[in-house]
Amino acid sequence: MEDQSIELEGPMDGSAEDGQPRTTDLVEIQVTSADEDVKKTPSEDSLDGKKQDKFEQSKSKVYLLLEALYYLLISRTELICYFLMILDQIVYASLLSLPLPLMVFLWGMLSVPRPSKSFWITAITYTEAIIVVKYLFQFGFWPWNKDQTNLEPFYPPRIIGIEQINGYATVDLILLLALFIHRSILKRYGLWKDAEEINSDFDKVEEKISPHGSPAPKREDTELVVSGSTVQTSGTHSSIEESLEDPNGKKKRAEMSTFGKIVNPFKEFYNQVTNPDYNATTDVYASMFFCDFINFFIVVFGYTAFGPQQSVGTGDVSSYIQEDKVPIPFLIMLVVQFILIIIDRALYLRKNVLGKFIFQIVLVILLHVWMFFVLPEVTKRKFSENRPAQLWYFVKCVYFGLSAYQIRSSYPTRILGNFLTKSYNYLNLFLYKGFLAIPFLLELRVLMDWIWTDTTMAIGSWLQMEDIYANVYQLKCWRDIERNYPTPRGFKKKSLIKYGVGGLLLILIIFIIWFPLVIFSFANTVFKVNPPTECTVTMTVNGFQPIYKMTVQTEGIRALSSAEYKTLKETFNGNLNAIAFLTAYEPEDITEIQLNGQSTSLWGISPPSKDELIKQLASSNKARLEFHASFLRTPSSASAADTLSFQIVRTLDSTEQTTLRDILTNTTQTPLVISKLFPRFMKLPSKGSAAGIKTLNDGNVDNCYSYIYSESA
Repeated sequence: MEDQSIELEGPMDGSAEDGQPRTTDLVEIQVTSADEDVKKTPSEDSLDGKKQDKFEQSKSKVYLLLEALYYLLISRTELICYFLMILDQIVYASLLSLPLPLMVFLWGMLSVPRPSKSFWITAITYTEAIIVVKYLFQFGFWPWNKDQTNLEPFYPPRIIGIEQINGYATVDLILLLALFIHRSILKRYGLWKDAEEINSDFDKVEEKISPHGSPAPKREDTELVVSGSTVQTSGTHSSIEESLEDPNGKKKRAEMSTFGKIVNPFKEFYNQVTNPDYNATTDVYASMFFCDFINFFIVVFGYTAFGPQQSVGTGDVSSYIQEDKVPIPFLIMLVVQFILIIIDRALYLRKNVLGKFIFQIVLVILLHVWMFFVLPEVTKRKFSENRPAQLWYFVKCVYFGLSAYQIRSSYPTRILGNFLTKSYNYLNLFLYKGFLAIPFLLELRVLMDWIWTDTTMAIGSWLQMEDIYANVYQLKCWRDIERNYPTPRGFKKKSLIKYGVGGLLLILIIFIIWFPLVIFSFANTVFKVNPPTECTVTMTVNGFQPIYKMTVQTEGIRALSSAEYKTLKETFNGNLNAIAFLTAYEPEDITEIQLNGQSTSLWGISPPSKDELIKQLASSNKARLEFHASFLRTPSSASAADTLSFQIVRTLDSTEQTTLRDILTNTTQTPLVISKLFPRFMKLPSKGSAAGIKTLNDGNVDNCYSYIYSESA
């Protein structure tokens, strides 16, 4: 086959100096047509196409779904690698695995248009190093592997990641496999090499196709007709002249070059990240806010995983509300998370990509320090065993991924407005009404929009504009709904719509009206039995030492039987109020406490105090007899009291006072009888204090007496 050549007109690199057309030899391409090659006719091509279409149609839906999932996975295998890097840190939470998520959020996800070859080589090499290091420290001769009873979260082998455990490198091996698969896919589609390597390959091809013996074309410096380049060149010459005049210029230039070597890579990386040639602007703020919203509730309902154990109580937010106290660490965490949401909103409204870039770096570093170093020290729990913290960290990682995508794509021109108002349908309408119903939420968003948006409007005018926008959006939703679901004019509504929609709304309104009463009634009539386990009764006179003290425990406390409950109700025959009161309770709800008439302790009053009491009883002042009863029980909830008390103060009349004085002076053996000193029936509520049951105590029951007498030697 003969060599072929082509004439190229115009100036080119390496062209002849005389400007004449030059000829360049092309690569020999030999095309042979063998006799045995069979050319396909159009009829055969159409037949193959029909067979292919028939084969595609014969595939089942499940097969097509699996095939689509396969192509989805191989198209975004880098996301699988990112997920496994994050999962590796969640499972092991060690210093060895910590660089993996940092590489993901500070390098891989910020690379434009995709992570470079250096990133994947670094990830593969580091993962292999982790596996080798962990394997070397799994042998039993290491001293820390002999004692595996240490449960401290900051145990050095554990926090480093060289502890001897089962499955010490399972996730690492899966990650390494995923990285190799991703590398093979990139090589298959020609995406493994960087642009510099591709240019180098082009240069090699150019050298290879050059005529043998001729020197390779050299690229000469050419003055570009660009004003910026010309000015930059002149600036370079002026700086050189200044350095020649200044004897210290060489030293300054060396210092600037050293500083530039440190700073320039970061500048180039940021310029590459924010290069608009690779990514179109997008808005993912709503998704980022949703991640923060989820994390906010994870902290609220799982505070035991984020706060010190000694100050969390039962650990749920309802107990904090019932006990009227909020732990300081819990409050600090909520406030800090709220402040981060405000900062993110401010950067979003200002469209500050540089601020978002710095905020991303600082937040990633601080969060990993807090989650893997501060939090285990505060909670005294390993991160690998802290499920709420792991869930919070994973959701935050999703936020970091969306944030990196926002930084790469930059902010769109128009960002004002609510993401709920992007569509006009029933769902968006009701969600937007719910958004408006939340107190201060609309005002908070409007105020932030006004602060961080360039505008000539006053705050009052801005609020009026938001109010107009809200009304217009709701009207547009109704108009759009009427257009999508048209109703003929002049025809009455169908019964299905009236009883369906109207009936549901009617039931909802009735439910809202009566639901609180039903709940209160249900809570008051159906409750858990919580009988007392101990009862202590004391009687004192004028505040001196108790003259009677008795403690009854489990053996003297029992629930009524069904027969005793029936007998009790028969006792109150004719008293409708008492019968109605007893009907609301079951036999196991009523507890009988039997008090021993004899005091369990001697009267330990001193002789001077006894003389003072006798003196007070002999005076004309009225003496006070105090009856105090306390009931101890197991609290059923945070709001239920474990101790209920009951106290009655009664003034003694002159006869009772004289009799008591004579008993104390041993001048009489007549006992002092005090009738109706304490109620026979008492009620112990879930909280508050014990009280007598007036309905039963005023019925046909025996009086309760208290006998006070002296046993003289």
